[in-house]
Amino acid sequence: MKDYVSRMIAEHKELKDRIQKLKAKVDDVDFLASIGEKKAGLLFAQYHAMETYDFILVNRLSVECDEGNCTVEEVNGETT
Repeated sequence: MKDYVSRMIAEHKELKDRIQKLKAKVDDVDFLASIGEKKAGLLFAQYHAMETYDFILVNRLSVECDEGNCTVEEVNGETT
């Protein structure tokens, strides 16, 4: 596997973890109320930007897999 593909896979994994943690915050009504409307709005914007970035990474990795530079199992962390 090419180095840049390995880095994309690692970045995708890290991004998924960060999105999951951020989603817990944007789903927490009490937390959102405690930080105020302006900060909550920015948090939602950040969440959506991260989701968009994840969508792009997934599609880039799909192209790399189609070109034989990785496998779906490698992207999903299922290598043996």
